[in-house]
Amino acid sequence: MPKEKRLSKKEREFIKNYLATGNGTRSVLASYDTTNEKTASVIAVENLGKPKIRNAILEALSDDLIKEKHLALLNKQEVIVRNNVTTGQLEVIPTGQIDVQAVKAGLDMAFKVRGDYAPIKTANININYEQRQKAKSDIEDYLNYI
Repeated sequence: MPKEKRLSKKEREFIKNYLATGNGTRSVLASYDTTNEKTASVIAVENLGKPKIRNAILEALSDDLIKEKHLALLNKQEVIVRNNVTTGQLEVIPTGQIDVQAVKAGLDMAFKVRGDYAPIKTANININYEQRQKAKSDIEDYLNYI
């Protein structure tokens, strides 16, 4: 089995930024020599697909860290942003409610990164049209027979 290569300086910086933000594209923009978001997005997908980077992220994502981030999300409250008609400025008004969407998204991301979800299984099936027509004809013949 080939030996796993060490992480480069940019990869280590990417991992550090990814753990802080949870956003691959922003992590690439901060770690690599690019300012193009599309390029950064492609690099992020490639990086997150590399086993050595995934393993480093998994090691850093301890259960305690996930718990800490979850608690921080639970303290985040929903807000309503509206335009004040008299001043023309935007007002941010806390609702006092927990931002459930933020909690769900944060936990979902953590579990995906850790690999806690079962892999998605897909299958592509190509059926030749003539074969499908023949099968339909055979079924009709059988039904007419009985």
